[in-house]
Amino acid sequence: MSYFFTIIYILIVMIRPQEFVEAVKAWPILDVMAILCIASAFLEGRITSFALGRSATNKILAIFWIWISFTVVANGWMGGGLQAFMDFARITIIFYLVILTADTFPRIRLLLWVIILATSALAMQAIIQFYTGTDLAGAGALTHGDVVQAKGIGIFSDPNDLALAIVIWIPFLLPFIHRGFLSPTMWTGIIVLIPVITGVVFTRSRGGLLGLAAVFWYYFYKRVGLTASVLVLVVVFTLLLSIPRMDMDAVDAKEGSARSRLDHWSAGLDMLKQSPIVGMGKGSFTEHHYRTAHNSFVLALAETGLVGAILWIMLFFSTARDLWLLRKDPRGPPELYFLVNGLIGSLIGWHVCAFFLSHTYKFQGYLLMALAVAALRAMDNQGIYIDNPFEFRHIAWSTVLTMIFIVFFYFGVRLLWGLFNA
Repeated sequence: MSYFFTIIYILIVMIRPQEFVEAVKAWPILDVMAILCIASAFLEGRITSFALGRSATNKILAIFWIWISFTVVANGWMGGGLQAFMDFARITIIFYLVILTADTFPRIRLLLWVIILATSALAMQAIIQFYTGTDLAGAGALTHGDVVQAKGIGIFSDPNDLALAIVIWIPFLLPFIHRGFLSPTMWTGIIVLIPVITGVVFTRSRGGLLGLAAVFWYYFYKRVGLTASVLVLVVVFTLLLSIPRMDMDAVDAKEGSARSRLDHWSAGLDMLKQSPIVGMGKGSFTEHHYRTAHNSFVLALAETGLVGAILWIMLFFSTARDLWLLRKDPRGPPELYFLVNGLIGSLIGWHVCAFFLSHTYKFQGYLLMALAVAALRAMDNQGIYIDNPFEFRHIAWSTVLTMIFIVFFYFGVRLLWGLFNA
């Protein structure tokens, strides 16, 4: 029952009926479902120390959750700490529910199908909105002169957010991975892939289209090798340049949106200088700057400081390590290989999109992390235990990576500003 409730909970998060169905508008559906999910998992005995401690990712997420709440308190707002804790609670609930309930390969497969079908519904809404101006949920498209951008509702009300939500599940629709894990035939994936890619294109999101290109590059890299995959990437970029908002004039470094992103990143680095350890506090970026960071790492730096940014990087480092251990273990069933490669492709797409978006606290990245841990749990239930201790050297590597990214942004911003003023 807890697994069924988890699926319903994720469906509600993605489809968001509470925001467009008049009969249930403003109902606390998510909160009620969260309580049902937790209670059901507890009554079924799924909440165990082994499950919660199966991967370092589980523990790091809990520490990060506490830390982002502390950053608000440390900046002088006691009540805000509780609010930050509750805001991030929905993310952590999704994460822990997935690792507790989707603990076999059939359950992971069904969960992925549910997510993909929900994603295809979002893509179909984007297509309808693009051609009619309004989708079935009542959301209207954005227009910039002759350019129309499809968008969703709620957490997908920005075209870029909608594009990311769609792009990250495309790897599981591509033939090699789809046939290996989700279906005995590649055609079910191709049938769903057509409207899904169309939905991404109709968002006209540059970050989304770059994420789409990265996903295809990784897929062809696994299929035909590095050289051929680079050629495919060139072809994909050529096609993307024919799409409105992706022509060379639009992506020129002197364009307003590019300049504004540099301004946002520079502001985030300035906030880090002001409060290097704890940051300015979760949710405070726009209190010190007129827009959000438009980069998930910069947002983590500015709002949660060095400690929070290191924890955030550690989450992805731990996830990558779990996937690497899963992929190299010879004892796993054949389907594991395709699941792991699908998740790697999804994480690549997420990181490319999130480079241009503030997705530090949004659920999609954490859902991908949860699926990696769920794969470990599925192996456990087949009697195959993969030891994955997270040692001090892994913390050190995460810290080094964080510092490298800070230096990259610092000199990158200075270089690009120099180009602007040349």
